[in-house]
Amino acid sequence: MSRKSSPTLEPTPPPDPEPSPRWRRRPEDRPDEIIDAAIVVFGKQGFAAAKLEDIARRAGVSKGTLYLYFDSKDALFRAMVRSRISAALPSVDELLPSGSTVAEATERFIRRLWQFISRPDVVPIVRLVHSEIAESFPDLARFYFNEVIVPSRRLLVSVLQRGMVSGEFHTEHPELIQREICSLVVHGAMCQRYFARHDPEPVADARLIDGIVDLALRGLGAPPRPRKRSQP
Repeated sequence: MSRKSSPTLEPTPPPDPEPSPRWRRRPEDRPDEIIDAAIVVFGKQGFAAAKLEDIARRAGVSKGTLYLYFDSKDALFRAMVRSRISAALPSVDELLPSGSTVAEATERFIRRLWQFISRPDVVPIVRLVHSEIAESFPDLARFYFNEVIVPSRRLLVSVLQRGMVSGEFHTEHPELIQREICSLVVHGAMCQRYFARHDPEPVADARLIDGIVDLALRGLGAPPRPRKRSQP
């Protein structure tokens, strides 16, 4: 009498490994992840109230790991500004490639400034600087001023002065025009990101920046370059 063979059992596959913590998967990304977390925590809690352990928790690292890269909130703020803002500032050569007019360079500066100042990872830093850092943390305010405002001021003033020499621009106060242009861009970004949802007559970003470009170039005595108008 033949014996009935037992069914062949398929081997049980091993369980999927648990996902590794972020700091094990991508150690080279730790500083950026910590900075990303700091932007969120500083934006929600403010600089003074924020705690490094909260930032570490959001970044998925231990507080000890965070200290390997940033030994204080001040150091983290400085790294945040350098990596997110200072690194994005263009050079004169980038603004004035061969064959460009100074009016085109000025427009290029305004649009580049808008592109990075209104980014989701930059606009909270700018708001933090204006709402808290400038008033309560003078050392960090001075750092931000020297790291961001002074270089961007010198860059645009240099472009405007070239326009005066070439005859494209007609102004005796390039240093004042520079301040006014940058103030329009920064204020516009703040309004678009934090107040647009309350605005009964909102405008698109592209239309707003078109208006700033036109206002700046007409104020400098140079008509804006022809271009297709943005839709509201």
